[in-house]
Amino acid sequence: MVKVELQVDINDDKTWDRARDTMGHISGAVTIGHNVWAKKMVVIGEVDLKDVLRGLRKHCHAEIIHVGAHTRERRKEPKQEEPKKTEGKKKDSKCEVPAHQ
Repeated sequence: MVKVELQVDINDDKTWDRARDTMGHISGAVTIGHNVWAKKMVVIGEVDLKDVLRGLRKHCHAEIIHVGAHTRERRKEPKQEEPKKTEGKKKDSKCEVPAHQ
């Protein structure tokens, strides 16, 4: 999996929608993310860089910032402590009911 970060020059929402749709139709693209305020787009998957740039440059000016291997960031889950077990045996709490004669 390859992670491609792109700097794009987009100013309106309609162009963002068109660029996102174009990236979604590229074969091999698994995840597409964008940051409107930083004007960046991230494409993750087995994609060809030529196809990515060709698709984006139809809508806006695009430059490659970074290309690298995609690694998943896993969250560390806090370990839950198990309640301590008492070593003594508990008495059975079964009630014996006298049988009717």
